[in-house]
Amino acid sequence: MCASLGVFLISAFCFAQTPEPVIFFEKNHHDFGRVLQDAKVSYRFKQGNE
Repeated sequence: MCASLGVFLISAFCFAQTPEPVIFFEKNHHDFGRVLQDAKVSYRFKQGNE
């Protein structure tokens, strides 16, 4: 039982060390300026992974 617990802990530790993807945005803010009522506006943020 103790050996199986040790194997589980080692495998859990190795799994936890894998790098996670990092998402970044070139710009994190956009100013739409003055928008009239009922006007539809949109903006697409550029994003990437590291």
